[in-house]
Amino acid sequence: MEPWTGAQGAFAVKAFYKNGDSFVIAQREFQREFGIHRNCAVPSAHAIKAWVQNFEATGSTLKKKGSRRILHKDLHFYGDACLSQQQVYKWSRKYKNGVTSVADTPHPGQAHKVVTPESTAAVEVLVMDNRRVLVDEIAEILNMSHRSVHHVIRDVLQFHKVSARGVLLQHDNARPHAARATVATIQDLHFECLPHPPYSPDLAPSDYHMFRPLNKAMGGKKFRSDEEVQQAVHE
Repeated sequence: MEPWTGAQGAFAVKAFYKNGDSFVIAQREFQREFGIHRNCAVPSAHAIKAWVQNFEATGSTLKKKGSRRILHKDLHFYGDACLSQQQVYKWSRKYKNGVTSVADTPHPGQAHKVVTPESTAAVEVLVMDNRRVLVDEIAEILNMSHRSVHHVIRDVLQFHKVSARGVLLQHDNARPHAARATVATIQDLHFECLPHPPYSPDLAPSDYHMFRPLNKAMGGKKFRSDEEVQQAVHE
C-alpha cells in the first residue's frame, strides 16, 4: 500500500466529486495529475471512498478525527472566533447524518423579530394612545411576537398597571382575613374595605332597610312558584 499524502487524498476527493462520484475516473485523473505510470498502483476505490467519508465527517481526508481533536485544531487557527465544544459536537453529528449546508433552513411559524428602538417607540405610541390596548392587539398590529411585546412593555418601557378597575377582593370576617397581619397588609396596599355585618357577609348595609317593609308587604300571602314571588316583590 502506497503512503499517499494528504494533498493526494484531497485531489482524489476533488476528482471524485468533479466527475460524478466515479471512482474509476478519479483514479485516472489521479494517475494523470501525479505522473504515475499506468502499470503502477493508484489509490484503490476503497481508499478513495475512505477519504471521501473522512472528508464528509471531519472536513479532512486524513484519518478520521474525533470532535475533540477538531476543536483543538480549530482553536489553533481561529482562536476566540472558534466554535464552542458543544457546537463542534453538534455539527459533527449533523455531517454524519448527511447535513452538508450551514445555511438556515425554512422553519414554520412567525419569524423572530428583534426588539429595536423603532419597535419600542411604536409600542409606546400604541399604549399611550389607548391604555386598555391588549398585548395580542399590539403584536398583531406591529407584526411582533406576544413575548417581544410583553418584554418591551414590562422590561424596556417599564409600564405597570396602576390599578385594576372593576376587580373586587372578597373579604369577610374569617379568622385569616381578620388577622392583624392581614388587616395591616390591606392598609399598606390602600385597599378600601367596605363594612358588612359580622355574621352575614353576604348582606350589604344597604339591604337592611328593606327587611321590615318587605315582611309587611309579603305577610299572609302564599305563592305557588318563584315567578309569583318575584312578581310580588317587584310590585
